[in-house]
Amino acid sequence: CVFLYASSIASKSVFTAEIVKVLDVLNVTKVQASLANTYYFITYALLQVGLSFFIGRINVKKYLVFTLPVSAIVCVAIPFVTGIEGIWALFAVNGLAQAGLWGGCVLILSKYLPFAFLSKANKWLTLGMVFGSTFANGIAAGAVAVDAWQLGFIITGVIFGISIIFFAVVVFSFKGQGAAREELTVNGKKETPLFVFSSKKSKIAFYAYSCVVGFLSCSLYYAVYNWLSTYFKEVWGMPDSYAILLTVVFPIVMAVGPVIGISYCDKRPNFIKGEIVFLAVPLAISAAMMFIFEWNLVASIALLAVFIILVKSVTAVYSGVVAFNMRSQINSGSYSALTNSFASLSAGITPTVIGELIERYGYGAQFTATTVIAGTLMVFLVICYFCTRKKATTN
Repeated sequence: CVFLYASSIASKSVFTAEIVKVLDVLNVTKVQASLANTYYFITYALLQVGLSFFIGRINVKKYLVFTLPVSAIVCVAIPFVTGIEGIWALFAVNGLAQAGLWGGCVLILSKYLPFAFLSKANKWLTLGMVFGSTFANGIAAGAVAVDAWQLGFIITGVIFGISIIFFAVVVFSFKGQGAAREELTVNGKKETPLFVFSSKKSKIAFYAYSCVVGFLSCSLYYAVYNWLSTYFKEVWGMPDSYAILLTVVFPIVMAVGPVIGISYCDKRPNFIKGEIVFLAVPLAISAAMMFIFEWNLVASIALLAVFIILVKSVTAVYSGVVAFNMRSQINSGSYSALTNSFASLSAGITPTVIGELIERYGYGAQFTATTVIAGTLMVFLVICYFCTRKKATTN
């Protein structure tokens, strides 16, 4: 599952990694280029909403094996399309093909692994995004440096295809009978739900809370991450290949974020408090960057790295910890599909909006927007914390 997810992220992220080159090659604006990801995430999110209702009722292994090859083919085909409209169409198809991936992987792991192993599985699966993004940025930097930007898409698409074959061989040869359903323990560790839902309304409220956190936290991430290479090129005057290569730093340091978030929740079941603590620093960094984004390159890199790390801590909590740790009360696959659909909407909408702000008002407007988003999320989390702290379990 980790290899599959990481390679899918690489195939999808190479476009963002090379966006500074795509702008020149296709002679398009930031908004036009960003619309490719918008179309991807809209179709991805819409199908995920539908999947959230029946993903637990279908053979998710077969579903993934039949749909994901389409995504690999699309990735390889992208560099052979000469117009931005064709790329938009391919990205829309890709969103449909990958829609079941995250929820399907979460469902498979939560079904077949004992609870005691789920924390490690959660960390590794979440780190798949780190591995995939790092690889995509590295490949993109090398491809652009040798003036062969198309290679980034071809290489990541082929690797994604190999990972699909490997996934199919493993899942269809596995004969486990759902060991995770048993009360298995390792070193005395057993499943303890974070909250006990007293009614259907409380469960609906919890799903709504997770969707809002997913949308806003992912908006923070994509508002900054998707425009890093253009920020380094346009503000600091870097060549395309150097700007792309520098962005490799961020997926690497990003690995720390999910580990922090998941480790925190292993010891403290009230994850809302953790999200508040993690978010406080990105909020402060956003506010500072409004005024100092042109001040010092090293300081900007350091601040943005910390920003990315702690935002990913927040997203790891809602996307992974809840899905695995509350599987006795929620369908992990359905929960993941639904919340990921809202996160995907933010990934499709936010970068395009931010790109328009940058085009019109510059990078100061970008960080003003992230400050507003982080402030809104902080207010929401604080309200939720005080509303639920009496119900949260404690160690």
